[in-house]
Amino acid sequence: MSFQTFMKPLWFLLSAFDVRDIKTGNKNLLGRIGAAVLLCFPFALASQWTGIEELSPALIQITGIGTDLFLGPIMVILPALIFVSVTLGIANNDVNTLKGMGSSTLVYFFCTTIVSVTTGALIMYGINPAQWVSPEMQATVQNMAVNITAAPTGAGETTDMFTSVREGIKTLLPTNIVKEFLEKNFLTILIMAVVMGIAMLGIQAETTKTDEDKSAKRGLTTALDILNFCQKIVLFVVKVSMAFSPIAVISIMGNVIYETGLDSILSLGAYTLTIALIMVAHTTGFFSIVLKFVAKQNPLKVFNQIKGLILVGAAASSSSAVMPMAIETAEKRGISKLVSKFVITLGATINMDGTAAYQAAAAVFLLMLFGVDPTFAIVSGIAFQAVLASVGTPGAPGVGLLILGGILAKEGIPIEALALILPVDRLLDMVRTGVNIYGDQVAASVMDRFYGDNETSPENGKPFTAEEIQQQEQASVAKSMMQHNKTLAKQNS
Repeated sequence: MSFQTFMKPLWFLLSAFDVRDIKTGNKNLLGRIGAAVLLCFPFALASQWTGIEELSPALIQITGIGTDLFLGPIMVILPALIFVSVTLGIANNDVNTLKGMGSSTLVYFFCTTIVSVTTGALIMYGINPAQWVSPEMQATVQNMAVNITAAPTGAGETTDMFTSVREGIKTLLPTNIVKEFLEKNFLTILIMAVVMGIAMLGIQAETTKTDEDKSAKRGLTTALDILNFCQKIVLFVVKVSMAFSPIAVISIMGNVIYETGLDSILSLGAYTLTIALIMVAHTTGFFSIVLKFVAKQNPLKVFNQIKGLILVGAAASSSSAVMPMAIETAEKRGISKLVSKFVITLGATINMDGTAAYQAAAAVFLLMLFGVDPTFAIVSGIAFQAVLASVGTPGAPGVGLLILGGILAKEGIPIEALALILPVDRLLDMVRTGVNIYGDQVAASVMDRFYGDNETSPENGKPFTAEEIQQQEQASVAKSMMQHNKTLAKQNS
Protein backbone atom coordinates (compact mmCIF):
# COMPACT_ATOMS: atom_id res chain seq x y z
CA MET A 1 0.00 0.00 0.00
CA SER A 2 1.47 3.36 -1.04
CA PHE A 3 1.72 6.30 1.33
CA GLN A 4 -0.78 8.31 -0.72
CA THR A 5 -3.34 5.49 -0.60
CA PHE A 6 -2.82 5.17 3.16
CA MET A 7 -3.33 8.92 3.69
CA LYS A 8 -6.49 9.22 1.56
CA PRO A 9 -8.94 8.55 4.45
CA LEU A 10 -7.13 11.13 6.59
CA TRP A 11 -7.22 13.76 3.84
CA PHE A 12 -10.91 13.02 3.38
CA LEU A 13 -11.62 13.63 7.07
CA LEU A 14 -9.52 16.79 7.11
CA SER A 15 -11.44 18.12 4.10
CA ALA A 16 -14.20 19.06 6.56
CA PHE A 17 -11.99 21.98 7.62
CA ASP A 18 -11.10 23.08 4.07
CA VAL A 19 -12.91 26.43 3.83
CA ARG A 20 -11.08 27.17 0.55
CA ASP A 21 -14.12 25.48 -0.99
CA ILE A 22 -15.65 28.99 -1.11
CA LYS A 23 -13.64 29.67 -4.28
CA THR A 24 -15.30 26.74 -6.07
CA GLY A 25 -18.80 27.73 -4.94
CA ASN A 26 -18.86 25.01 -2.23
CA LYS A 27 -18.86 22.26 -4.87
CA ASN A 28 -17.33 19.77 -2.41
CA LEU A 29 -19.78 20.64 0.37
CA LEU A 30 -21.55 17.26 0.45
CA GLY A 31 -18.28 15.33 0.80
CA ARG A 32 -17.07 17.71 3.49
CA ILE A 33 -20.31 17.26 5.44
CA GLY A 34 -19.89 13.47 5.22
CA ALA A 35 -16.38 13.80 6.65
CA ALA A 36 -17.76 16.02 9.43
CA VAL A 37 -20.37 13.41 10.41
CA LEU A 38 -17.62 10.80 10.75
CA LEU A 39 -15.42 13.16 12.79
CA CYS A 40 -18.14 14.07 15.32
CA PHE A 41 -17.96 10.62 16.95
CA PRO A 42 -14.21 10.62 17.81
CA PHE A 43 -14.53 14.23 18.97
CA ALA A 44 -17.46 13.35 21.26
CA LEU A 45 -15.93 10.13 22.61
CA ALA A 46 -12.32 11.36 22.92
CA SER A 47 -12.63 11.87 26.69
CA GLN A 48 -14.05 8.37 27.17
CA TRP A 49 -11.33 6.75 25.03
CA THR A 50 -8.36 8.64 26.50
CA GLY A 51 -9.55 9.17 30.07
CA ILE A 52 -8.88 12.92 29.73
CA GLU A 53 -12.14 14.47 30.89
CA GLU A 54 -11.50 17.91 29.37
CA LEU A 55 -10.51 16.65 25.89
CA SER A 56 -13.94 16.31 24.26
CA PRO A 57 -15.29 19.64 25.57
CA ALA A 58 -12.11 21.35 24.38
CA LEU A 59 -12.37 19.87 20.87
CA ILE A 60 -16.06 20.77 20.68
CA GLN A 61 -15.37 24.34 21.83
CA ILE A 62 -12.62 24.78 19.22
CA THR A 63 -14.84 23.59 16.39
CA GLY A 64 -17.61 25.73 17.88
CA ILE A 65 -15.91 28.67 16.16
CA GLY A 66 -17.13 27.15 12.89
CA THR A 67 -20.66 27.05 14.32
CA ASP A 68 -20.48 30.76 15.12
CA LEU A 69 -19.16 31.58 11.64
CA PHE A 70 -21.90 29.45 10.05
CA LEU A 71 -25.01 30.30 12.06
CA GLY A 72 -24.08 33.84 13.16
CA PRO A 73 -24.07 35.62 9.77
CA ILE A 74 -26.96 33.53 8.42
CA MET A 75 -29.27 34.31 11.34
CA VAL A 76 -28.40 38.02 11.00
CA ILE A 77 -29.22 38.27 7.29
CA LEU A 78 -32.08 35.75 7.28
CA PRO A 79 -34.87 38.33 7.81
CA ALA A 80 -33.48 40.38 4.91
CA LEU A 81 -33.22 37.29 2.73
CA ILE A 82 -36.86 36.35 3.37
CA PHE A 83 -38.14 39.87 2.72
CA VAL A 84 -36.07 40.53 -0.41
CA SER A 85 -36.52 37.09 -1.99
CA VAL A 86 -40.29 36.85 -1.48
CA THR A 87 -40.89 40.47 -2.53
CA LEU A 88 -38.92 40.00 -5.75
CA GLY A 89 -40.52 36.63 -6.43
CA ILE A 90 -44.01 38.13 -6.25
CA ALA A 91 -43.21 41.43 -7.98
CA ASN A 92 -41.84 39.58 -11.01
CA ASN A 93 -44.97 37.44 -11.43
CA ASP A 94 -48.74 37.88 -11.44
CA VAL A 95 -51.38 38.01 -8.72
CA ASN A 96 -53.46 35.09 -10.05
CA THR A 97 -50.49 32.71 -9.84
CA LEU A 98 -49.78 33.87 -6.30
CA LYS A 99 -53.40 33.40 -5.21
CA GLY A 100 -53.58 29.88 -6.58
CA MET A 101 -50.21 28.81 -5.25
CA GLY A 102 -50.74 30.40 -1.84
CA SER A 103 -54.09 28.71 -1.17
CA SER A 104 -52.89 25.37 -2.60
CA THR A 105 -49.74 25.47 -0.46
CA LEU A 106 -51.70 26.08 2.74
CA VAL A 107 -54.14 23.26 1.95
CA TYR A 108 -51.22 20.95 1.16
CA PHE A 109 -49.46 21.79 4.44
CA PHE A 110 -52.67 21.16 6.39
CA CYS A 111 -53.19 17.75 4.75
CA THR A 112 -49.60 16.59 5.28
CA THR A 113 -49.78 17.66 8.93
CA ILE A 114 -52.87 15.48 9.44
CA VAL A 115 -51.05 12.52 7.87
CA SER A 116 -47.94 13.05 10.00
CA VAL A 117 -49.92 13.34 13.25
CA THR A 118 -51.86 10.17 12.43
CA THR A 119 -48.69 8.28 11.50
CA GLY A 120 -46.89 9.29 14.68
CA ALA A 121 -49.79 8.46 16.99
CA LEU A 122 -50.68 5.10 15.41
CA ILE A 123 -47.12 3.73 15.28
CA MET A 124 -46.35 4.82 18.84
CA TYR A 125 -49.66 3.37 20.08
CA GLY A 126 -49.11 0.10 18.21
CA ILE A 127 -45.55 -0.48 19.46
CA ASN A 128 -46.09 1.01 22.95
CA PRO A 129 -42.43 1.40 24.03
CA ALA A 130 -43.65 2.53 27.47
CA GLN A 131 -43.88 -1.15 28.43
CA TRP A 132 -40.09 -1.53 28.06
CA VAL A 133 -38.87 1.39 30.16
CA SER A 134 -36.33 0.71 32.90
CA PRO A 135 -37.47 -0.06 36.50
CA GLU A 136 -35.88 3.21 37.62
CA MET A 137 -38.07 5.18 35.23
CA GLN A 138 -41.17 3.24 36.31
CA ALA A 139 -40.47 4.19 39.93
CA THR A 140 -40.06 7.84 38.93
CA VAL A 141 -43.38 7.75 37.09
CA GLN A 142 -45.16 6.29 40.12
CA ASN A 143 -43.84 9.10 42.32
CA MET A 144 -44.99 11.73 39.83
CA ALA A 145 -48.39 10.08 39.36
CA VAL A 146 -49.27 10.69 43.00
CA ASN A 147 -49.58 14.41 42.30
CA ILE A 148 -51.61 14.09 39.09
CA THR A 149 -54.97 15.87 39.18
CA ALA A 150 -57.73 15.75 36.63
CA ALA A 151 -57.52 18.25 33.83
CA PRO A 152 -59.90 21.18 34.39
CA THR A 153 -62.91 21.35 32.12
CA GLY A 154 -65.64 23.92 31.80
CA ALA A 155 -67.54 26.37 29.65
CA GLY A 156 -64.60 28.78 29.65
CA GLU A 157 -62.64 26.51 27.31
CA THR A 158 -64.55 27.69 24.23
CA THR A 159 -63.94 31.34 25.12
CA ASP A 160 -60.26 30.61 25.74
CA MET A 161 -60.02 28.91 22.35
CA PHE A 162 -61.47 31.91 20.47
CA THR A 163 -59.28 34.27 22.48
CA SER A 164 -56.21 32.22 21.57
CA VAL A 165 -57.15 32.27 17.88
CA ARG A 166 -57.63 36.05 17.96
CA GLU A 167 -54.33 36.58 19.77
CA GLY A 168 -52.61 34.27 17.29
CA ILE A 169 -53.88 36.32 14.35
CA LYS A 170 -52.83 39.57 16.04
CA THR A 171 -49.28 38.29 16.49
CA LEU A 172 -49.01 37.70 12.73
CA LEU A 173 -49.87 41.32 11.89
CA PRO A 174 -46.84 43.66 11.94
CA THR A 175 -46.97 46.53 14.43
CA ASN A 176 -43.41 47.82 14.10
CA ILE A 177 -41.35 46.95 11.02
CA VAL A 178 -37.98 47.44 12.73
CA LYS A 179 -39.09 45.40 15.74
CA GLU A 180 -40.23 42.47 13.56
CA PHE A 181 -36.82 42.35 11.85
CA LEU A 182 -34.88 42.64 15.12
CA GLU A 183 -36.94 39.91 16.81
CA LYS A 184 -36.74 37.71 13.67
CA ASN A 185 -40.50 37.10 13.46
CA PHE A 186 -40.20 35.21 10.19
CA LEU A 187 -43.90 34.67 9.53
CA THR A 188 -44.67 38.35 10.07
CA ILE A 189 -41.77 39.31 7.79
CA LEU A 190 -43.14 36.92 5.18
CA ILE A 191 -46.56 38.60 5.37
CA MET A 192 -44.94 42.04 4.95
CA ALA A 193 -42.99 40.77 1.92
CA VAL A 194 -46.17 39.39 0.33
CA VAL A 195 -47.96 42.71 0.85
CA MET A 196 -44.99 44.64 -0.58
CA GLY A 197 -44.76 42.34 -3.61
CA ILE A 198 -48.49 42.64 -4.34
CA ALA A 199 -48.26 46.44 -3.98
CA MET A 200 -45.46 46.50 -6.56
CA LEU A 201 -47.57 44.36 -8.88
CA GLY A 202 -50.45 46.82 -8.47
CA ILE A 203 -48.23 49.81 -9.30
CA GLN A 204 -46.81 47.97 -12.28
CA ALA A 205 -50.30 47.17 -13.60
CA GLU A 206 -51.45 50.79 -13.27
CA THR A 207 -48.37 52.35 -14.84
CA THR A 208 -48.37 50.01 -17.84
CA LYS A 209 -51.87 51.08 -18.88
CA THR A 210 -51.01 54.78 -19.27
CA ASP A 211 -47.82 56.81 -19.55
CA GLU A 212 -48.99 59.58 -17.22
CA ASP A 213 -47.22 58.44 -14.06
CA LYS A 214 -43.66 58.10 -15.34
CA SER A 215 -42.16 58.94 -11.95
CA ALA A 216 -43.92 55.98 -10.34
CA LYS A 217 -42.60 53.68 -13.05
CA ARG A 218 -39.05 54.96 -12.55
CA GLY A 219 -39.42 54.60 -8.79
CA LEU A 220 -40.63 51.02 -9.17
CA THR A 221 -37.68 50.17 -11.42
CA THR A 222 -35.26 51.73 -8.92
CA ALA A 223 -36.85 49.81 -6.02
CA LEU A 224 -36.53 46.51 -7.90
CA ASP A 225 -32.90 47.27 -8.74
CA ILE A 226 -32.15 47.97 -5.07
CA LEU A 227 -33.86 44.74 -3.99
CA ASN A 228 -31.92 42.76 -6.60
CA PHE A 229 -28.64 44.29 -5.40
CA CYS A 230 -29.50 43.52 -1.76
CA GLN A 231 -30.32 39.94 -2.72
CA LYS A 232 -26.90 39.51 -4.33
CA ILE A 233 -25.19 40.78 -1.18
CA VAL A 234 -27.22 38.47 1.06
CA LEU A 235 -26.57 35.43 -1.14
CA PHE A 236 -22.82 36.15 -1.11
CA VAL A 237 -22.86 36.19 2.71
CA VAL A 238 -24.73 32.88 2.63
CA LYS A 239 -22.15 31.33 0.28
CA VAL A 240 -19.28 32.33 2.58
CA SER A 241 -21.10 31.10 5.70
CA MET A 242 -21.95 27.74 4.11
CA ALA A 243 -18.23 26.98 3.75
CA PHE A 244 -18.06 26.70 7.55
CA SER A 245 -21.12 24.40 7.84
CA PRO A 246 -19.09 21.11 8.00
CA ILE A 247 -17.12 22.45 10.98
CA ALA A 248 -20.42 23.43 12.59
CA VAL A 249 -21.70 19.87 12.04
CA ILE A 250 -18.70 18.47 13.96
CA SER A 251 -19.28 20.82 16.88
CA ILE A 252 -23.07 20.54 17.13
CA MET A 253 -23.42 16.79 16.58
CA GLY A 254 -20.35 16.07 18.70
CA ASN A 255 -21.81 18.10 21.55
CA VAL A 256 -25.15 16.26 21.31
CA ILE A 257 -23.46 12.85 21.49
CA TYR A 258 -21.18 13.98 24.33
CA GLU A 259 -23.93 15.51 26.48
CA THR A 260 -26.57 12.85 25.80
CA GLY A 261 -24.31 9.91 26.55
CA LEU A 262 -24.72 6.36 25.38
CA ASP A 263 -26.33 5.27 28.68
CA SER A 264 -29.21 7.73 28.31
CA ILE A 265 -29.79 6.69 24.70
CA LEU A 266 -29.83 3.00 25.64
CA SER A 267 -32.23 3.52 28.59
CA LEU A 268 -34.77 5.06 26.20
CA GLY A 269 -33.78 2.82 23.32
CA ALA A 270 -37.29 1.56 22.51
CA TYR A 271 -38.74 5.08 22.56
CA THR A 272 -35.88 6.47 20.46
CA LEU A 273 -36.13 3.69 17.87
CA THR A 274 -39.91 4.10 17.66
CA ILE A 275 -39.58 7.82 16.95
CA ALA A 276 -36.92 7.06 14.33
CA LEU A 277 -39.23 4.45 12.76
CA ILE A 278 -42.05 7.00 12.58
CA MET A 279 -39.80 9.51 10.80
CA VAL A 280 -38.52 6.88 8.36
CA ALA A 281 -42.07 5.65 7.65
CA HIS A 282 -43.34 9.16 6.96
CA THR A 283 -40.34 10.01 4.77
CA THR A 284 -39.94 6.83 2.74
CA GLY A 285 -43.65 6.06 2.67
CA PHE A 286 -45.82 9.15 2.47
CA PHE A 287 -43.30 11.55 0.91
CA SER A 288 -42.27 8.97 -1.68
CA ILE A 289 -45.91 8.47 -2.70
CA VAL A 290 -46.42 12.24 -3.02
CA LEU A 291 -43.24 12.68 -5.07
CA LYS A 292 -44.00 9.73 -7.35
CA PHE A 293 -47.69 10.24 -8.04
CA VAL A 294 -48.31 13.96 -7.40
CA ALA A 295 -45.03 15.73 -8.20
CA LYS A 296 -44.13 13.10 -10.84
CA GLN A 297 -40.53 12.89 -9.63
CA ASN A 298 -38.20 10.05 -8.66
CA PRO A 299 -38.05 9.92 -4.81
CA LEU A 300 -34.53 8.43 -4.76
CA LYS A 301 -33.24 11.10 -7.11
CA VAL A 302 -34.79 13.87 -5.02
CA PHE A 303 -33.31 12.46 -1.82
CA ASN A 304 -29.84 12.25 -3.37
CA GLN A 305 -30.14 15.88 -4.45
CA ILE A 306 -31.04 17.15 -0.97
CA LYS A 307 -29.22 14.79 1.43
CA GLY A 308 -26.50 17.37 2.10
CA LEU A 309 -29.13 19.96 3.00
CA ILE A 310 -30.83 17.50 5.37
CA LEU A 311 -27.54 16.71 7.15
CA VAL A 312 -26.69 20.37 7.74
CA GLY A 313 -30.23 21.26 8.83
CA ALA A 314 -30.46 18.26 11.15
CA ALA A 315 -27.13 19.14 12.76
CA ALA A 316 -28.30 22.71 13.35
CA SER A 317 -31.75 21.49 14.52
CA SER A 318 -33.25 24.43 12.68
CA SER A 319 -34.95 24.59 9.30
CA SER A 320 -34.74 28.38 9.49
CA ALA A 321 -30.94 28.34 9.72
CA VAL A 322 -30.60 26.47 6.41
CA MET A 323 -33.39 28.30 4.59
CA PRO A 324 -30.96 30.00 2.16
CA MET A 325 -29.35 26.64 1.36
CA ALA A 326 -32.82 25.07 0.99
CA ILE A 327 -33.89 27.70 -1.56
CA GLU A 328 -30.65 27.28 -3.50
CA THR A 329 -30.99 23.48 -3.44
CA ALA A 330 -34.57 23.66 -4.73
CA GLU A 331 -33.55 25.96 -7.59
CA LYS A 332 -30.69 23.63 -8.53
CA ARG A 333 -33.26 20.81 -8.73
CA GLY A 334 -35.17 22.78 -11.35
CA ILE A 335 -37.80 24.32 -9.07
CA SER A 336 -38.81 27.78 -10.30
CA LYS A 337 -37.57 30.75 -8.30
CA LEU A 338 -41.03 31.96 -7.30
CA VAL A 339 -42.08 28.54 -6.02
CA SER A 340 -38.82 27.82 -4.21
CA LYS A 341 -38.68 31.16 -2.42
CA PHE A 342 -42.37 31.31 -1.51
CA VAL A 343 -43.02 27.66 -0.56
CA ILE A 344 -39.76 27.02 1.31
CA THR A 345 -39.89 30.34 3.17
CA LEU A 346 -43.48 29.65 4.22
CA GLY A 347 -42.71 25.99 4.92
CA ALA A 348 -39.80 26.80 7.22
CA THR A 349 -42.23 28.61 9.51
CA ILE A 350 -45.46 26.59 9.34
CA ASN A 351 -44.76 23.24 7.62
CA MET A 352 -43.69 21.01 10.50
CA ASP A 353 -44.38 17.41 9.47
CA GLY A 354 -41.54 16.00 11.55
CA THR A 355 -42.46 18.13 14.54
CA ALA A 356 -46.16 17.23 14.30
CA ALA A 357 -45.40 13.50 14.12
CA TYR A 358 -43.01 13.79 17.06
CA GLN A 359 -45.44 15.80 19.20
CA ALA A 360 -48.19 13.24 18.64
CA ALA A 361 -45.89 10.28 19.30
CA ALA A 362 -44.31 11.82 22.41
CA ALA A 363 -47.77 12.68 23.75
CA VAL A 364 -48.95 9.07 23.27
CA PHE A 365 -45.80 7.75 24.97
CA LEU A 366 -46.17 9.96 28.05
CA LEU A 367 -49.93 9.39 28.31
CA MET A 368 -49.46 5.61 28.19
CA LEU A 369 -46.56 5.84 30.61
CA PHE A 370 -48.86 7.53 33.15
CA GLY A 371 -51.75 5.17 32.48
CA VAL A 372 -53.93 7.67 30.60
CA ASP A 373 -55.88 6.27 27.65
CA PRO A 374 -54.58 8.17 24.58
CA THR A 375 -57.81 8.66 22.63
CA PHE A 376 -57.51 10.10 19.13
CA ALA A 377 -59.28 13.30 20.21
CA ILE A 378 -56.77 13.91 23.01
CA VAL A 379 -53.70 13.09 20.91
CA SER A 380 -54.76 15.06 17.83
CA GLY A 381 -55.73 18.03 19.99
CA ILE A 382 -52.36 17.99 21.74
CA ALA A 383 -50.41 17.63 18.50
CA PHE A 384 -52.24 20.39 16.63
CA GLN A 385 -52.03 22.77 19.58
CA ALA A 386 -48.29 22.14 19.76
CA VAL A 387 -47.80 22.68 16.03
CA LEU A 388 -49.95 25.83 15.95
CA ALA A 389 -48.15 27.21 19.00
CA SER A 390 -44.82 26.81 17.22
CA VAL A 391 -45.94 28.52 13.98
CA GLY A 392 -43.85 31.60 13.30
CA THR A 393 -41.47 30.86 16.18
CA PRO A 394 -37.82 30.97 15.09
CA GLY A 395 -36.54 27.40 14.98
CA ALA A 396 -34.49 26.61 18.07
CA PRO A 397 -33.56 23.32 19.73
CA GLY A 398 -35.85 22.27 22.58
CA VAL A 399 -38.67 24.77 21.97
CA GLY A 400 -41.06 22.07 20.76
CA LEU A 401 -40.57 20.02 23.93
CA LEU A 402 -41.42 22.99 26.16
CA ILE A 403 -44.58 23.68 24.14
CA LEU A 404 -45.58 20.02 24.42
CA GLY A 405 -45.07 20.10 28.19
CA GLY A 406 -47.35 23.07 28.64
CA ILE A 407 -50.11 21.43 26.61
CA LEU A 408 -49.77 18.03 28.33
CA ALA A 409 -50.18 19.77 31.68
CA LYS A 410 -53.79 20.53 30.65
CA GLU A 411 -54.36 16.76 30.40
CA GLY A 412 -53.12 16.21 33.95
CA ILE A 413 -49.57 15.09 33.07
CA PRO A 414 -47.03 16.95 35.26
CA ILE A 415 -44.61 19.12 33.33
CA GLU A 416 -41.81 17.39 35.23
CA ALA A 417 -42.55 14.32 33.09
CA LEU A 418 -40.61 16.00 30.29
CA ALA A 419 -37.45 15.13 32.19
CA LEU A 420 -38.12 11.47 31.34
CA ILE A 421 -37.61 12.03 27.60
CA LEU A 422 -35.33 15.06 27.82
CA PRO A 423 -32.06 13.05 27.61
CA VAL A 424 -32.78 12.01 24.01
CA ASP A 425 -34.84 15.00 22.90
CA ARG A 426 -31.86 16.87 21.43
CA LEU A 427 -30.96 13.82 19.36
CA LEU A 428 -34.55 13.35 18.17
CA ASP A 429 -34.81 17.08 17.50
CA MET A 430 -32.18 16.62 14.81
CA VAL A 431 -34.17 13.77 13.24
CA ARG A 432 -37.49 15.62 13.11
CA THR A 433 -35.80 18.75 11.75
CA GLY A 434 -34.47 16.67 8.87
CA VAL A 435 -38.02 15.50 8.14
CA ASN A 436 -39.29 19.10 8.26
CA ILE A 437 -36.68 20.15 5.71
CA TYR A 438 -37.44 17.19 3.46
CA GLY A 439 -41.14 18.04 3.68
CA ASP A 440 -40.47 21.60 2.45
CA GLN A 441 -38.58 20.26 -0.57
CA VAL A 442 -41.41 17.83 -1.38
CA ALA A 443 -43.94 20.66 -1.10
CA ALA A 444 -41.84 22.77 -3.48
CA SER A 445 -41.78 19.89 -5.99
CA VAL A 446 -45.56 19.51 -5.81
CA MET A 447 -46.29 23.23 -6.20
CA ASP A 448 -43.74 23.57 -8.99
CA ARG A 449 -45.58 20.98 -11.05
CA PHE A 450 -48.73 23.11 -11.04
CA TYR A 451 -47.40 26.67 -10.66
CA GLY A 452 -43.80 26.54 -11.94
CA ASP A 453 -42.79 29.22 -14.45
CA ASN A 454 -40.85 28.87 -17.70
CA GLU A 455 -37.62 27.89 -15.97
CA THR A 456 -38.89 24.31 -16.10
CA SER A 457 -39.73 22.55 -19.34
CA PRO A 458 -43.48 21.80 -19.49
CA GLU A 459 -42.87 18.85 -21.81
CA ASN A 460 -40.84 16.72 -19.43
CA GLY A 461 -40.93 18.54 -16.10
CA LYS A 462 -37.12 18.79 -16.14
CA PRO A 463 -34.95 21.91 -15.99
CA PHE A 464 -34.17 23.49 -19.35
CA THR A 465 -30.69 22.99 -20.71
CA ALA A 466 -28.23 25.90 -20.82
CA GLU A 467 -28.91 26.29 -24.56
CA GLU A 468 -32.68 26.43 -24.01
CA ILE A 469 -32.29 29.00 -21.22
CA GLN A 470 -30.07 31.14 -23.47
CA GLN A 471 -32.70 31.00 -26.23
CA GLN A 472 -35.39 32.06 -23.75
CA GLU A 473 -33.26 34.98 -22.54
CA GLN A 474 -32.64 36.14 -26.12
CA ALA A 475 -36.36 35.93 -26.87
CA SER A 476 -37.13 37.88 -23.68
CA VAL A 477 -34.63 40.62 -24.61
CA ALA A 478 -36.07 40.84 -28.14
CA LYS A 479 -39.61 41.13 -26.74
CA SER A 480 -38.53 43.89 -24.32
CA MET A 481 -36.84 45.82 -27.15
CA MET A 482 -40.01 45.60 -29.26
CA GLN A 483 -42.14 46.91 -26.39
CA HIS A 484 -39.63 49.72 -25.77
CA ASN A 485 -39.66 50.74 -29.44
CA LYS A 486 -43.47 50.75 -29.46
CA THR A 487 -43.48 53.04 -26.41
CA LEU A 488 -41.03 55.46 -28.05
CA ALA A 489 -43.06 55.49 -31.26
CA LYS A 490 -46.22 56.24 -29.28
CA GLN A 491 -44.52 59.11 -27.41
CA ASN A 492 -43.18 60.65 -30.65
CA SER A 493 -46.52 60.42 -32.44
